Amino acid sequence: MGPMPVSGISVTDDLIEAYNAMKKGKKTHYIKYAIENEALIIKETKTIDDEFDIKTDIPGIFDTEECCYVVLDLKWGSDSSGNKQKLVFISWAPDNAKVKAKMLHSSSDELLKSKLEGLGAKVQANDASEVTYEAVLEAAKQYMTSK
Repeated sequence: MGPMPVSGISVTDDLIEAYNAMKKGKKTHYIKYAIENEALIIKETKTIDDEFDIKTDIPGIFDTEECCYVVLDLKWGSDSSGNKQKLVFISWAPDNAKVKAKMLHSSSDELLKSKLEGLGAKVQANDASEVTYEAVLEAAKQYMTSK
């Protein structure tokens, strides 16, 4: 483990292992990470065995008053170019979150992203309209074309 980040939050091996398992196994819809008691934890995981409709259920992942990070297995397309799939990192800092929580969240953002190798896109969101399937898909496509 490298030096402690400015925020004092560190990324533990279990957080990275859960992400790597998601990346390899293709059996996880999403992993929700959050900061609780000055530690980054896995708050929730949805696997392919759980009820989850990517077209309608994405906004329900996010709390209107709590910051979090979500790695979402985003799938789209069924035209002649075939189906596409990307792991999308969503950094969620809603306007209603406490100021200290938003500061801690933003100062830990880059650290977590840097530890999760192979992310296909990154999305910053703070409003429910930014975490609909359509909005996340559009943001992911824009991110991918800007790289």
